Amino acid sequence: MHATNERIDPITPSPQEIGERLLIRRRRRALSQQELADRAGVSKLTVGRIERAEFTGVPQGSTTRKIAAALGVSPEWLLFGDVDEHGNDGGVRQAAA
Repeated sequence: MHATNERIDPITPSPQEIGERLLIRRRRRALSQQELADRAGVSKLTVGRIERAEFTGVPQGSTTRKIAAALGVSPEWLLFGDVDEHGNDGGVRQAAA
């Protein structure tokens, strides 16, 4: 049992981990926060707050989907970091053939 009353939920993604994945993927795409925000249709403030884990819980579903699409990753990867349902490393979607 933990010494604190903090509840550990293995299913809820960590805001810090979401922020890390977002920052790393954004930098790999050579995008500024503003460029990503513009592509995703969200504010630069939102992108920055997610990267810095300045929120409780997880970003809203629509925000997560928009940012994931702008980065070319699955929303599941952005939240959980697992390989996506197609087995692509890092949740990167394959370009249509």
